[in-house]
Amino acid sequence: MLNPPSLWITINPCDLHDPIAQVFAGENIDLDNFDTQLGPSKEKRAQNVATDPYAAAKFFHFLIKTILTTLIGVNAVRQCVKSHKGIFGRVSAFFGLVESQGQGSLHLHMLIWLKDTPPMEEIEHLLKTEEFRQKVKDFIRANL
Repeated sequence: MLNPPSLWITINPCDLHDPIAQVFAGENIDLDNFDTQLGPSKEKRAQNVATDPYAAAKFFHFLIKTILTTLIGVNAVRQCVKSHKGIFGRVSAFFGLVESQGQGSLHLHMLIWLKDTPPMEEIEHLLKTEEFRQKVKDFIRANL
């Protein structure tokens, strides 16, 4: 119905070194006046995340929700999904699956369908034109 997905992405945040994860784990870090030289050692940061999987999951949920809202342009609240223009345009549908890695950290695989995306046959035709390929290159350079 919506043609093939426009994007397949994996979001794999690092919860070991992110100060926000450490705040969820109970560390007293002033994020408004952040100083990379202050705070727990790398061993303590790893221990905080390993011993508090709930804090790690809260960090993951916070970060994914922020990425979906600010970059992708979707806001899922209870049974309602609201959409606005994100970095790739407007989203018509998305599907995501959360997995844990060997050490237990979470990551998200997503399929995203963008609104008004041409069907695959038209994209195949467009990719054969130098003008469209240049637009794709320019978009990638400007956004990724």
